[in-house]
Amino acid sequence: MRSFLVVFNHGTLLESQIDFIEKSYGIYKNNIIYLNKNLSNLWSNFDPFENKVDISSFEQFILDNSKKGDIVLVQGDFGATVKLVNFCTSNERVPVYATSKRESIEEIDDNGDVIKRSIFKFVRFREYRV
Repeated sequence: MRSFLVVFNHGTLLESQIDFIEKSYGIYKNNIIYLNKNLSNLWSNFDPFENKVDISSFEQFILDNSKKGDIVLVQGDFGATVKLVNFCTSNERVPVYATSKRESIEEIDDNGDVIKRSIFKFVRFREYRV
């Protein structure tokens, strides 16, 4: 059975994303693997003043929790994402990212001010092509 690993800055996947994973990849909720709390905190808080990002703990997480052909959602700090996507590709994992459609809504409040809201709706996961 394939697994779907999640390496991103959000807590959990949306229900629409889980449905997509089940329908498109045949991977069920119990085979979706999230970062533990410590790794999740690290992934969300790379020091912007450092010249390099160390992704070795995320590489180990992927090796420990997946096999060739498994899917890895990678989104976050741009430099770390590029490095981890390359790692996944070279280790025969399938790196993907979420795509969304933005819907803008403009409303006029009681003062006549225009308030613009953007709603992002998940569409699908797309494979990184590097």
